[in-house]
Amino acid sequence: MKRLFLILFFALPLLSLGQTDLNSLFVDTTKTKFFFAVTLTPTVDGRRMYNTAIILKSLQGKWIPTFITKKDFLLQITGQQDSKANPNHINYMKEYQIFWQTLDQLWKLKYSEYPYDRRHNQDTKGWAKMKYSPSPEQLRYLQQNYGIKFITDYIYGKNLFRLLKDMQDPNWVSNYMSL
Repeated sequence: MKRLFLILFFALPLLSLGQTDLNSLFVDTTKTKFFFAVTLTPTVDGRRMYNTAIILKSLQGKWIPTFITKKDFLLQITGQQDSKANPNHINYMKEYQIFWQTLDQLWKLKYSEYPYDRRHNQDTKGWAKMKYSPSPEQLRYLQQNYGIKFITDYIYGKNLFRLLKDMQDPNWVSNYMSL
């Protein structure tokens, strides 16, 4: 009984810290690099959907995401908000000539039709060949050019910036749609 009390005494305060803080307790963040990332498979947290994140690689080689809103993602990626992925407050959107609206187009890589609530989105046609996923050729293209193995993987770092820049090119979109 005493052992159980000791475990609960030390474990409960840790559990109250939340998942993100708990993860950081087990990772040496002084030697860890953080990245801006997106996933083409959004995470649902209550009523919000996230596909933007900051990720870090743990000592065990696993990726640990911290999902953030698009607004916070934009503030951090443009250097307007403190971020472990952007400690020097660089405006990556300006550096890579990426328009913020491109983030609203990410769903098009995975879906042929807008998969969410259409009331607020008039642009309902995606670029994927299949209704709920890219074609095998499109997925292979994403794998070869943007560093993912699976559609659920994170696209991060320079691959992320290159993808967002490429998505703004009508020739790239046409090529992707033809795969």
